[in-house]
Amino acid sequence: MTQNRPALFIIMNHELTAEQRENAKLALNIGKFCSLPESLRPAWCSIPPELESLNQLLYPIKEWLCTEAKRGDYVLIQGDPGACFIMANYCIVQGMRPIYSTTKRDVKEERLSDGTVKLIRQFKHVRFRLYGS
Repeated sequence: MTQNRPALFIIMNHELTAEQRENAKLALNIGKFCSLPESLRPAWCSIPPELESLNQLLYPIKEWLCTEAKRGDYVLIQGDPGACFIMANYCIVQGMRPIYSTTKRDVKEERLSDGTVKLIRQFKHVRFRLYGS
């Protein structure tokens, strides 16, 4: 039953992979996935570098979490480092569990006939990790 299992609120620029979803279910006992609403995605995906403070920009996202999430729920936060820091701290204060996805990176080098080198970077999800641990 998903009632007693925590939800995973997703604050990032892309959708979870099938592997990440499966890992969340197994490792974190996730019962429900909640993506950032479409109306809030532009703010998270395009954080203006000119802003001195992100407080006003992030307020609607905090409000969404405050309304929808409960203590003990997980919040996957990835994106702008400053915004991630602010949101992770907010979640900790609210009793939520902020996490991020760790990845294994594999770089392959391919020498092309024209003498140039093509780099192929692959990222593979490994696990979720709590912010601050």
